Amino acid sequence: MIVRSLQPSDIPAIIHLGARMHEESQYSPLNFDPQRVADRCCQIIDCPDTLIGLVAVDAGEIIGMMGGQIAPYEYGDELTASDVLVYVKPEYRGSRAFIMMVKGYVAWARSRGAKLIFLNQT
Repeated sequence: MIVRSLQPSDIPAIIHLGARMHEESQYSPLNFDPQRVADRCCQIIDCPDTLIGLVAVDAGEIIGMMGGQIAPYEYGDELTASDVLVYVKPEYRGSRAFIMMVKGYVAWARSRGAKLIFLNQT
């Protein structure tokens, strides 16, 4: 298993995973728009200094995804990082996918100068 940055060729798989995540979530009564997911993926790819998209890949298949962002603290100029989503396919939960993605997110946030790094604060 590896964790790597989101690539344009991953977008169809991310849309599929996003739909699965949506079905499992408290947001399932709301509309799921595949085009909005694709557009957000493009934003993430285009803004690597402030947005991160990670995928966990096992045997060539994307089995997990994580998104995060970095921005100045609301009341100052120091940077903080927060995750936006983390999802691992049910059959891979309990694997190292989640831990590996979180480690990648934390390393990215530190490399960008985040003073505080949050997980599940969104």
